[in-house]
Amino acid sequence: MFYDNLKAICTEKGLKITPVVLECGGTRGMLGGWKNGAAPNSDIIMKLSERLNVPTDVLLFGKDSRDIIIATDEDEQQMLRLFRSLPDREQIKLIGRAELLVEQSANSGQ
Repeated sequence: MFYDNLKAICTEKGLKITPVVLECGGTRGMLGGWKNGAAPNSDIIMKLSERLNVPTDVLLFGKDSRDIIIATDEDEQQMLRLFRSLPDREQIKLIGRAELLVEQSANSGQ
């Protein structure tokens, strides 16, 4: 259910659900509706997705959808698992390091 997914994401990020929803243009009434199984509109889903830095499918379908790994080999799967196990801040650092390695590799002709 959407509300459960949203609440879990907010909890994981140390945020309170009501202020996040209000910040994104939602209302307390929306929260009540979502608790009762109502579907959110696409505008609020997009705003929450951006605010929480999560894909829309995670909000709609739950955390399990993030765990689907589509990779061609075991090394790629392992890299993706490791990346996803890092906090957001560390993921950003890892991306920066990977970009640097690619640049260095290109400059060395390898």
